[in-house]
Amino acid sequence: MLINKFVVLLNKNSNLFICKRLNWTASNSRLFSYLFDIPIDTFRKYKRDMKIPPLNENRIRATAALCEDLKIPKDDWLKYPILVKELAVTLEQHYMQLREGGFTNVDAEILSNYRKCVRKRISFLKKLNLIPQHTDVAENFTSHLMPKPDFSISDLTDENTFETIHHSILTRYLMWRFKASEDIIEKFCRVYALSKIKSFENLSENFAIAEDLGFPPQKLLKYGYLLTVNPKHTKRVLSEMPIIAGVDIRKAMRIHPKLIGVRLEKYTEMYDYLNKQNISDESIQKCMDIFTISMQILKCRLEEIKSIPELNILINSPYFLELIIHHNEARSRLTFLQQIKLKCATTGLLCSKVDNFHSHVRESRDHNTISEILFLLKTLLQADGNKLEMNLRKHCYFKNIPLVDIEKSCKLLKKLKFSNKSITEVIQVVLYPCEKIEKAFAELKKVNHVPPRRISQIEKLNLILYFMEKEHHFTGNGVWKDDEQKF
Repeated sequence: MLINKFVVLLNKNSNLFICKRLNWTASNSRLFSYLFDIPIDTFRKYKRDMKIPPLNENRIRATAALCEDLKIPKDDWLKYPILVKELAVTLEQHYMQLREGGFTNVDAEILSNYRKCVRKRISFLKKLNLIPQHTDVAENFTSHLMPKPDFSISDLTDENTFETIHHSILTRYLMWRFKASEDIIEKFCRVYALSKIKSFENLSENFAIAEDLGFPPQKLLKYGYLLTVNPKHTKRVLSEMPIIAGVDIRKAMRIHPKLIGVRLEKYTEMYDYLNKQNISDESIQKCMDIFTISMQILKCRLEEIKSIPELNILINSPYFLELIIHHNEARSRLTFLQQIKLKCATTGLLCSKVDNFHSHVRESRDHNTISEILFLLKTLLQADGNKLEMNLRKHCYFKNIPLVDIEKSCKLLKKLKFSNKSITEVIQVVLYPCEKIEKAFAELKKVNHVPPRRISQIEKLNLILYFMEKEHHFTGNGVWKDDEQKF
């Protein structure tokens, strides 16, 4: 029954934490105007008339750079709104495919009408002088494949459409590289959307990079998306950023294949941002997939997490970034735990497999892991983990106190002028509620039978423990608030 309730809650909240869509900002409008050499008023009218959707800075710069790289006049580019709306990486793939197939001059008009062109027969394209009469399109395509395949293409003629020839060669090449049947390759193409592959030159480079990183052809059948990335970005990352967060990028790519498609600029931007947010290299090392989400989503989710004390308290955990990757599910799980009065929530629980979470709920386990507690206390007290663990284990309920409450008690003790060293020696005291610590501290100051000698901070903390536990007969039940269920 509880599990069904959680499923309903998860479905209900699944769309609550989606970042808002970007709008055209004044700075982005000025940037577009500057890069495409048009007055700002002209651009405002252009984007309104052509219904140009909001573009962020990276999209604008990428589109302008592609326009320049392809040596297409900016005025011609702007005549066709699709060239502004479409992703630059997609347009580049279209351009390369047309060139590899035999198009002699790919201008703005042809590029904007890419889909119409590739659906035409080769004979028709030759009549329009878009492809030279003597060109063998199939032969042109295969000339860009490395290593050179040995399958026959004699059945591919000018009576075939441009896209038919391209798809046929792609299928045959993959069958040849993977030594697989046509049915397997057709399914492979559907699953990984390999229709995105337009350039055979890029495809060959992706095979070479994947094999160099340790992905044999058969393993690529499980990671087909690696064949759709832009190889120039991967080569740049391997060349200019061999190490990130203390990790060999090649090793990271072998473990997390999706990293192969991440651009150098994104690695740099996200890593700098995580450092500014005091996210340690250790945390990044344990969740390298963080680089595969967008910068906007990263900022949005981190802001959301910081607004929730029960999640923000986990920021010192090496597994903290898992909360960002699995944010919506973790947030829904936390809400559900709170509804059923389970107060302890760790990254391991909030991001665990479904079966593990359901098992935790069914058994009503309300405890932290020792590692999560130590991550928090080591940061708060700058103390040795072994010393902390040894002293914590002296208390029977050290795992059952919410991390937020532990932090509050620790900060209170510091406010009362207790040193980190003294708190570490009597670390069990941070397991108790703030109100009980304040009451015991006040009682300590009233005691009139304390020996005249000056007592140490450690002795004071032990006396505070004594006052909090004596009415519970030193069973450890003093850690519970008055309205909480005792074990």
